Amino acid sequence: MLLRVDVVTSAADCGRLRQEWGDLLSEMEDATPFETFEWNHACLMSFENHGLQILVFRDHDSRMIAVLPLVLRHARKHLLRRRWLEFAGLPYGDYGTWLVRSGHEISVAHALLNHLRLAGGTWNGVYLDHMRHSDTLTRLLPVIAREAGMFAVTQPTFNVRRLRRAAYNADSSLGFQSSKTLAKARRKLAEIGEINFEVMSIEGEIVLHLERYFQMHIERALAKGARSPFESPSQQNFFGNIVRTCSASGGVWLSIVSCAGVPITYKFSLRYRESLHLYSTCFAPAYAKYSPSMLLLDSLLEYAFKNGIRVVDFGMGDSPQKVRAGATADQQMARVELYQARDAYTESRLYLAAQRSAGRSSRLRKAAKMLRRILPYQQ
Repeated sequence: MLLRVDVVTSAADCGRLRQEWGDLLSEMEDATPFETFEWNHACLMSFENHGLQILVFRDHDSRMIAVLPLVLRHARKHLLRRRWLEFAGLPYGDYGTWLVRSGHEISVAHALLNHLRLAGGTWNGVYLDHMRHSDTLTRLLPVIAREAGMFAVTQPTFNVRRLRRAAYNADSSLGFQSSKTLAKARRKLAEIGEINFEVMSIEGEIVLHLERYFQMHIERALAKGARSPFESPSQQNFFGNIVRTCSASGGVWLSIVSCAGVPITYKFSLRYRESLHLYSTCFAPAYAKYSPSMLLLDSLLEYAFKNGIRVVDFGMGDSPQKVRAGATADQQMARVELYQARDAYTESRLYLAAQRSAGRSSRLRKAAKMLRRILPYQQ
C-alpha cells in the first residue's frame, strides 16, 4: 500500500491531530502515557524543538495509519558534530512514540525511508531510542533500510520492570506487604504524628503541591551533593504543562505521604487506561531514616491495584527498590540507528564497541568518563 506522508512542523498546529492520535492509540494493547497526544504536546510546548517533524502516514482514504513525532538536532553525536532525527519526547520519556496500525508496519517503514531519502541533505543519522525490542517495526525497519541502501544498527538497551496486579494479589511477598523493616519505620514515624496517604488526580489539587514538590526534590538532591533538574524553570514549566494537558483525562497521579499534616514524600506518576507509570519521586531529607519513599510506594501499589490499575510500570533503569517491590524485567527496549553515509555508520559502530569494552574494564570506564568531559554529548 502506498502511503502519503503529511508533515506538521509546528507545536501550535498539532492540536488538530488530537482526536485521530487518540483513536489510533486506543487500538494499541500495551500503550503507555508517553505515547499519548497530551504528553507529547506537553513536551512540545515546554522545550525548543527546532526542526520539528510530526510525520503523519495516511492511506488513500486519508485515514491515519501511523504517527511519528521527530525533531532535528544540531550538535555532537559521538565524536563529530552531526545532524540527527530523534523522537520528539526524548530524553524525557521512557518510551519513544511511534504508533502504527497493526498489519501496516511494512508499508509505514517503506514510506518513512522514502521520506528520509527525499530529505537526505538535512540529516546524517536517525536515532530511534526507547523502542520496544519485540515490536514488529523494530525488527523490520533495519532490514528494509539495508535493502534500500542505508546503514542500520539495532542495539538492545535496557529492561523495563513492571508489577502486575494478578501477581501482586496472588503473592503477599510482592511489594512491601511483608516487610518488617518498613513496618518498624511506620511505627517510628507514627510517634511523631499521624501518617496519612492520599492520591490527587485533579489539576487544581495537584497544582497546589507542585511548588513544594519542586523544592523538596531540590533539597533532596543537595543533601546527596547533586543538582535537581527542578532548579531549571523549564523543568518546572514542563511538569506544569503535563498537569494541565494530562490531568483532564485522569492522566496524572500525585501521591503524598504526610506526617502530622506535613508532606514528607511525593511521587509523580502518569496513568493511561489500566497502566500506571512511576515517573518521579522525592522526599524530605529530614525524614530519610524512615524510608519515606518506600512507605509511599507500599501504599501506592495497594491503592493502585484496588482502583483500576492492572500493571505498574517502574520505568527505565534498575534499582534495589524495584527488585524489592517484586517488579520483573518483562520489557526489553532497543535503539534503532539509520545512516546514509558509511563514515557516520562506522563512527557509531566504534562508539558502541567502546561502550562494550568499557563495561568490562574499570580502566576503560575511567578513560570514557574523561573523554566525555572533554567531548560532552550536547543537544
